[in-house]
Amino acid sequence: DDDDRLPKVDLARLRLRLKSLDRAQDEIDLVCPISRGVLRDPVMTAAGSTFDRPSIERWLQHHSTDPLTMEGGVFIKDLVPNEDVRSKLIALIDEYPGILAKPRWHCHSWCVKCRGQAGERFWFERRPSGDGQCSNVAVFSENASAYDLTASLWEEKARLAERREQLEANPTVRDEDIAQHNAEVRFFGHHTAKCRAIGMYFTLGNPWSRWPLIFPCGFAHRYLRRCLQTRFFCGTSGVASFQVVRSKTLVEEAASKSSCLAEGSD
Repeated sequence: DDDDRLPKVDLARLRLRLKSLDRAQDEIDLVCPISRGVLRDPVMTAAGSTFDRPSIERWLQHHSTDPLTMEGGVFIKDLVPNEDVRSKLIALIDEYPGILAKPRWHCHSWCVKCRGQAGERFWFERRPSGDGQCSNVAVFSENASAYDLTASLWEEKARLAERREQLEANPTVRDEDIAQHNAEVRFFGHHTAKCRAIGMYFTLGNPWSRWPLIFPCGFAHRYLRRCLQTRFFCGTSGVASFQVVRSKTLVEEAASKSSCLAEGSD
């Protein structure tokens, strides 16, 4: 899953660090044989070889063999995460952040608990992007697969635009179809688009606080409330609690995420 990728590690810096630790031999376990880049989402084939997930999935779209051993009967559905390699990389990144391709600065993740009997919880993993914001947002919940919030919003916007073109090109379009489309557009504009506020960089204060510390952050705070009150998250039940999690390492981040989502099953 793209949303579980580790931060990008610079291969040259990793080599220097491993050499200084007298662990140069570890490089072979941490580099993808296909892309020749440092693994970010290590997975294993049935033959026991480890690759970066995007690279091996592209290979298996046209082949059914292990690229290293050429053993047959290898399929995407059978790939499994290599937790040992992932743990090694996490330990190196946490202890030697200088090996990262870009300095790691913290957007802080959020743990959100909804009101209601179910009390569903969501973990928003906010990651830095090139625009100085935290707009790379991965959403995790106990009952659904992780997904890229920013990408899903753009996909929904594109879908609505394509649907508009189809309706305008149809001479026999029904009034109810147009009305339904307009309702979807209004919902996206008034509510769903507000979810982009999740990707904003809040310089001061808790973004869920009732009284934002600086203006114009007030707009972002209101947008955030509207987003979390959509049907995709807490809905009309509303938010019971909102916690900003300031993890200093990837290990702390993973533990905090597990704790946040596990409490939802109590």
